[in-house]
Amino acid sequence: MYFFMGLFCLIFCFLSLNKLAGIGNLRRPNVMSIIFYLYFFIQFFFASLLVVYNLDDHYILNKLSNNDSRYYGWLAINAVFILFPLGVWLSNIVFLRVHSSINYYERYLEKPVVRPLGNASDNDMNIVLGIFLLLGIVLLYYVISNVGFLGLKELMFGVDVGFSSLRQDASKQFGGNAVSYTHLTLPTTPYV
Repeated sequence: MYFFMGLFCLIFCFLSLNKLAGIGNLRRPNVMSIIFYLYFFIQFFFASLLVVYNLDDHYILNKLSNNDSRYYGWLAINAVFILFPLGVWLSNIVFLRVHSSINYYERYLEKPVVRPLGNASDNDMNIVLGIFLLLGIVLLYYVISNVGFLGLKELMFGVDVGFSSLRQDASKQFGGNAVSYTHLTLPTTPYV
């Protein structure tokens, strides 16, 4: 029952956002399509089903004293699936004065490209992105060397202790500079 109700809410969200923002065209992604496919479909939909069917085995969720909380979380996520397109529809009416942001998106795609560095060439942009890539790799290596283990490898090949305890150890016993981790490593990781 939870699966079919959640699937119904997800289909409603998809059809509504497709009409409002054109998320169905995968060849022309926009912010709404990233929100829908990455967050709503992959993360929220499947995670809510795992939690409501009690298949998650998460160390925090196992400490819940009342199992109704799982159901209320599933309800909240499905409410987001219904209320998010309604919010997009209202914002289109209030801010764009139209009933669809597809025309606005099409006009945006037809505008000429403005370079962020003025008259910089593509080679200059590649140099800037390469510097961020190199910085991200160095900082990621710094964090991994201070933590002492690579979490993804431990997750894939299994560990003697639970993965949640490794996660807690990595955050509590980080031996490096916390400022470099928080303000430099986390923002530059997407470049890697």
